[in-house]
Amino acid sequence: MFYDYVDSIFNLLHVFVILLNTLGWVSEKTRRVSLLFLILTIFCWSIMGLFFGIGFCPLTYLHSEYLNFKYSYILPFSYMDHFIINIIDFNISSKIISIVSITFVFLSLYINLKKSFLLNKYIILFILLSGISSLFVVSFYDLGYLGSFKDFPIIISFILSTIMIILIFTKVKLFNQKYSRIKV
Repeated sequence: MFYDYVDSIFNLLHVFVILLNTLGWVSEKTRRVSLLFLILTIFCWSIMGLFFGIGFCPLTYLHSEYLNFKYSYILPFSYMDHFIINIIDFNISSKIISIVSITFVFLSLYINLKKSFLLNKYIILFILLSGISSLFVVSFYDLGYLGSFKDFPIIISFILSTIMIILIFTKVKLFNQKYSRIKV
């Protein structure tokens, strides 16, 4: 594609975030940062997505703005679409890419929380509900679709993701308070 210095930095940042989101749970050293990025990713996709388009990614947005300014090229709404369809030249549906991406992100979130001993039945329930609602939304709406408060499935996904994120942050805070009192 373009591969100037700035485009290369954006591509490396995307790959870093994707690897951190999907494999950051493997190492204890990256688990906490991975959890933060997973929550940020879900926040952007669903909560910011209500206002900026389903599946919104600020990094992809900035990358697209740069490529549009410099080369009059607009990235697809999903960087994974750009990477798999345009760079690798693999002919696959954008919806399938989205479904696989969502599945990996929510599965990685579950594994990360399990390995961090932060799961409880409510978090598990909301990971499952939020993941299913996200899959439902991308199955029926295109990425980048700017929903409204009249789009019931998008609102449900928004609410479920918000509750899930609040539950996770609450659990992390309680977990940290519990173990910060222990002297090593």
